[in-house]
Amino acid sequence: MFDKLRCMVVVSRFEQRQEELVAELASATSSMHLATARVVEVLATVLAEGAWACPGIKTREHFVMWQLGVSRQRAEGLVALASRRAELPATSARLDAGALSEDHAAAIARRAPASHDARCAEQAPMLTHPQLTRALRLLPPLPDPASDTDDGPVESPSPRRRQLTFAYDDGGNLSGRFSLPPDEGALLDAALRRHRQEVFDDAGNDAGHVSWADALVHLAAAGLAITADGPERDRYVVNVHVDADPDDDGSGGPTTRIHLGPLLDAATRRLHTCDGTVRAFLREHGHVVAKGRRRRVVDPVLRTLVELRDGGCVHPLCTRRRWVDVHHLVHWEDGGPTDPANLLCLCREHHRQHHQGEFTIEGSPVTGALTFRHRYGWLIGARPPRVGPPDPPPPPSRTWVHPYGAKSNVLGLDWTAA
Repeated sequence: MFDKLRCMVVVSRFEQRQEELVAELASATSSMHLATARVVEVLATVLAEGAWACPGIKTREHFVMWQLGVSRQRAEGLVALASRRAELPATSARLDAGALSEDHAAAIARRAPASHDARCAEQAPMLTHPQLTRALRLLPPLPDPASDTDDGPVESPSPRRRQLTFAYDDGGNLSGRFSLPPDEGALLDAALRRHRQEVFDDAGNDAGHVSWADALVHLAAAGLAITADGPERDRYVVNVHVDADPDDDGSGGPTTRIHLGPLLDAATRRLHTCDGTVRAFLREHGHVVAKGRRRRVVDPVLRTLVELRDGGCVHPLCTRRRWVDVHHLVHWEDGGPTDPANLLCLCREHHRQHHQGEFTIEGSPVTGALTFRHRYGWLIGARPPRVGPPDPPPPPSRTWVHPYGAKSNVLGLDWTAA
C-alpha cells in the first residue's frame, strides 16, 4: 500500500512538472510567433518600397536569406507572407496575435486563394502542419502571375514553375528539394514506384526495407546505363582532390574530398576507388599541383569474367546476382593487383558495409573458399570451394581395334575354298 502511494506521488509530481514545462513552452512559442509577425510586417514594407533591391541581390528571397540568415525554404515562406499580408487579413491577424505559427501561415500564403483566407485561418490552429498542407492541396491553385497581361489572363496560362535544388548539407550528404507540376509529378511518382519494386524483386530474400532513396538511386543508375557505352560502373567518374600534406583522418591514406563537395572519410574513399573510374587532382598547401589520368580500375572484359565466375554477390547471406560491384580483396591503395585472383563480387550494400568495417573477408576468390567474420570476430558464414567440372570417365578395359582386312578361319570355315 505504501509503495502504491509513493508511486502515485511520483506520478503526480511528474505530471505537475510536465504541465509547468508545457506552459513555459507555450509562452515562449507565443513570443516567437509575435516576433515572426513583426518580421513579416517590416518585410512587407521592405517589399512594397523596393528596399530589397540592393547591388548584388538577385531576388527578394535572396535578400531575406542575407538579412535574416535563414534557409532558402524559410525565406520563400516569409516572402510569401509579406507579399500577401494585405491580401490575407484573417491569416495576418492571427499571426500578429501569436495564435498562428510561421509554418502554418506560410503554407496558407503559398497555397490558399484570398477567398479562402478566413476559412483557412479559422481551421489552421486546430490542425498539425501535415494535416494543413494536405487540406490545402484540395484548393484551386493560385493564378500564375506570369500569365496575367494588360488585357487580362490568357486562356492557356504558362506552366507552373518547375524547380530542383540540391547541395551538400553540413553532414556531407546530398540533399535538396524539387517542385513539379501535377502531371510531371505523377510521372516521377510512377517511375519511383516501378524502380522501388525492381530493387525489391532483384534483392529477393535479402530485400528487407526498400526505401524511396533506394528507388531514386536505382532510377539514376538505370538512366545512365542507357547512354553508357560500357558496363554500369564505367559511367562513374569520381573527381577527387588528394592532399599531398599528411592525412588528418587517421586512416593512413590520403585526405580526399569530392570536387566541390565534402571531405570523404576513409571508408567512403576506398569504396568508390575500389570499383570505378577516378580522376585525382593532387593538392599541396591548398593548390592543385598535378592532375592524374582517369584510371579505369576494372575494365569491362575483366568485370565480365569476375561476374561470370562468382555469379553474383559472394556474401554467404546474399542472393543478389545483378547490380554488383567488383571489390579488391586487397585494396589497390594497399598495392592489391587488379586481377581475378584479387577480385570478387559484392552487392552495393555489402560492399559499403565491408569498407565501413562491418565484416572482414578472407580466402581465395579464385576457388571461392571465402570466410566472412563480423567486426567483433564471430563467424558470419563461409562459402565452400567452387565445384569444378566432373572428372572424366575412366578408360574402358578393352580398346577398339580396327579390322586388319586379312582373311582368317575364325569360324572354322575354309575361307579359301571356292
